[in-house]
Amino acid sequence: MNLKPLHVGFYGAVMGLAGLGLTARAAAPLFPGTFRAPAYFTELWVALGVLALALLLLLYFLKLLRNPAAVRDDFTNPLTMGFCAALPVGMSLVAGGVAPYSPLLGHILWWTAFGMLLAFQVWGLVRWLSGGIELAQVNAGWLILMVGGIVLPGPGIALGHDEAARFTFGVSASAAPVLMALLVYSRPLARWPFGPPWWAFTFPLDALAYAAVRYAQEHPSVLWKSIAAVALALATLFVTLVLLRTLIRR
Repeated sequence: MNLKPLHVGFYGAVMGLAGLGLTARAAAPLFPGTFRAPAYFTELWVALGVLALALLLLLYFLKLLRNPAAVRDDFTNPLTMGFCAALPVGMSLVAGGVAPYSPLLGHILWWTAFGMLLAFQVWGLVRWLSGGIELAQVNAGWLILMVGGIVLPGPGIALGHDEAARFTFGVSASAAPVLMALLVYSRPLARWPFGPPWWAFTFPLDALAYAAVRYAQEHPSVLWKSIAAVALALATLFVTLVLLRTLIRR
């Protein structure tokens, strides 16, 4: 099996799948009765995220053994290094997914994700400030690298890591306006062919839906519940479409 072409951006699938599962799980109490998301819907996405993480870790480890130079290029090439952050971001979401079943595993995964993402962000800033990154090389992966920290607080706070969650959110929220402006300017979305980088756009939709759900929990009016439902439906639709396109393309 030739694993050299295995794109590191596939870790974005972990973010999209597990993130959708956590959002649907959080939304379940908002919609009692007929409209309540059943466990087989919420936990299915969590399980798919866990499976994707386990499979990709195995395949990427094999890629490291067989093609170490290709793995090194993933972490140094400006076009791919941002996508490496999908690993810790996805891992943090899986941590939240498994925490109700194994709190210890959840804590281990979340702190590992926190440390890895912080290290990757420092590495990215070093490359950027040293002049090693050109504007034309800014892509969806940099969105994960520098803004992915807004996702960690969801499972982090649930696990009791409030201060670390606030820190990573603050760093990523500060970087978001600048990076989003550069990303739209340098890489028009309409021109992008379908591929692993599309998974990078699942996590902002998951995060938006999660934020809407949490706000609706604090403000349980019909309006905010409706907004949360629409945001969740949009995230579910996009994740499902990207998943189907990925499976068909393979």
